[in-house]
Amino acid sequence: MTTSRLRQATSAVVVIDLQDRLVRSLQSTAQRARLDQALALRLIATRLAVPVLVTELDPRAFGPVLPALAGETSVSRTTLSAAPEITQWLTDSGRTQVALAGAELHVAVLQTALDLREAGLDVVVVLDATACRRTLDAELAVQRLAVAGVPPTTVETVAFEWGDDTRTPAFQDLLRQRR
Repeated sequence: MTTSRLRQATSAVVVIDLQDRLVRSLQSTAQRARLDQALALRLIATRLAVPVLVTELDPRAFGPVLPALAGETSVSRTTLSAAPEITQWLTDSGRTQVALAGAELHVAVLQTALDLREAGLDVVVVLDATACRRTLDAELAVQRLAVAGVPPTTVETVAFEWGDDTRTPAFQDLLRQRR
């Protein structure tokens, strides 16, 4: 399946592993800004009635999800790829496209994206909402994603693909939020 334009009616957002101990390991201001973008993506999705799923990797080892995500539907796991849990959730919600955000790009986000793509789902990685501690790891992860057919995108691109009609209140809300 080729990744086409994201549609509000068929998309979902998955925020991967924004947990206390993992987030603390992301020291740079740039990486923290990417986490803020992941929270912004979640907010946009919620406003546009796009389902959001939050994953957490072994909360005993990595701590709970960030308080800002505590009210979202969530799944816990012990494997680095969250694809099995996400695939079931997407099937249950009737969604075929997924936008991934979270941490870390070269580990859980990469493995999840590759597995979802292999399962035939339409997957994008929202790069400005995805953090990674080391630049080289991020660069190589992006290359692997591209080779696998998982395109990069940004929060703003996703938002305007979902809210594409200027006459709708959703579009006006997006304009106000993104200024």
